[in-house]
Amino acid sequence: MAEGGDLPSLTNGSDVDIEFLCTPCSEDNIREEAVKYCSECQEYLCTTCSRHHGRQKATRTHKLFDTDAAKQSRLVAKLKCHYHPDRDIEMYCVTHDMVYCVMCIAAGHRSCRGVNRIEDEPKSYVNQTEINQMLDETRNATKRIKALVIKQQEKKTYLEDKRNHTEEKLDKDEIRLIEHIRKLKRETFESVDKVFADMDGELDSAISASTNSLQNLEKTSEQLQSVAGMDAVQQFVQMKLMKKTVTEANKLHADVESNGTKSVCFTENTDLITSVMGAVALGKVRTKAEDKKSSKLTRQKMKSKKEITVKMDQSTSAIADTNLQASRWYDLN
Repeated sequence: MAEGGDLPSLTNGSDVDIEFLCTPCSEDNIREEAVKYCSECQEYLCTTCSRHHGRQKATRTHKLFDTDAAKQSRLVAKLKCHYHPDRDIEMYCVTHDMVYCVMCIAAGHRSCRGVNRIEDEPKSYVNQTEINQMLDETRNATKRIKALVIKQQEKKTYLEDKRNHTEEKLDKDEIRLIEHIRKLKRETFESVDKVFADMDGELDSAISASTNSLQNLEKTSEQLQSVAGMDAVQQFVQMKLMKKTVTEANKLHADVESNGTKSVCFTENTDLITSVMGAVALGKVRTKAEDKKSSKLTRQKMKSKKEITVKMDQSTSAIADTNLQASRWYDLN
């Protein structure tokens, strides 16, 4: 595609009979002679493309020139700056070999050498070979970018799958933690329940023994009312039985008092609670960059011929003419 009024023509090659090729057709690898030139699009058009160019809404107002007139007038198309859309591209920087608008020049190219207006630059025609080469490079770049977009879309899909997988894993971790905590609670409560059941059984036995002792004491108290009317043998027997009852009651009281009062104390697992409540996340997420280039093994050969002086224990020396040839592998990252 021509820039700054330079018009492409076929001066070399087998198609010397075609001076200008149709730009749209050339992009489809079709060699068609151009009869018109659009200065706004900077495209050469064959008869068919010229007709379509005039029918399309976006290009119907474009002025088309005959190829001869375009060549003679050396038309300069005004293209807008990418960074300053309201500015035309008018300047050329030799240092950077690129065209700019005056705003770009003022902002970043004041110290550059060879900054001139485009129309003041000596230019030569762009031949068709250069155009075809640029078209090939454009097509190759397009293929690479398309492949890159596909790869990025695949990475996006992979990223979404990773996210869903992570969410599922977190759900499973949540269920596992809850189930484990419930299991710990159930087992701990079973242990607590057993302790309480044992103590409850001991208290039931103690209450039963105390109740029996109380009943015996009450019966003994009633018997004391009638002991005076008994004969000496009956009084002796009865008094011994009563004394035994009182002795057993006193012993029961003393045993219970000496054992003290039992109580149950539950101490929670503060380490577990602190660990769980102190955690800030169920895991860590990190990004990992893939290697930009795979490692390459390059074989390098080194040859040298050296004279080596060797000092011996007997202070003698020998000169060895040694041919050293070594091959080593290096991992170039």
